[in-house]
Amino acid sequence: MENKNVSKELILALIKDDLINTKLVNGLNRLDLSADNYLLYASGTVLELMGIESTGTGLSWEKIHDHYMELREKVCQIDVLSSPRLLDALSEEIYLYLKLERDKNLT
Repeated sequence: MENKNVSKELILALIKDDLINTKLVNGLNRLDLSADNYLLYASGTVLELMGIESTGTGLSWEKIHDHYMELREKVCQIDVLSSPRLLDALSEEIYLYLKLERDKNLT
């Protein structure tokens, strides 16, 4: 179950930070600057805050995490400066996906 002390807004902010970091690292990599060591790996934290833990829950954590990573790559198509609403929409899409998967596996 989602930690009741953690608000949706806080999780969305963390997802958005993860998206911005991914966009930055991918951009630096395209310039051959080998920036993969600077990824935040916030996805695991987001899943944990959503109540999707890697052990003991019966959830298919790997499948959910992999799809989160696929969704996260959509940020590379967004100009975050001129289209911040698209960034917010992608953050919301990821949040809703995680919530749906968590709720589906709790029933």
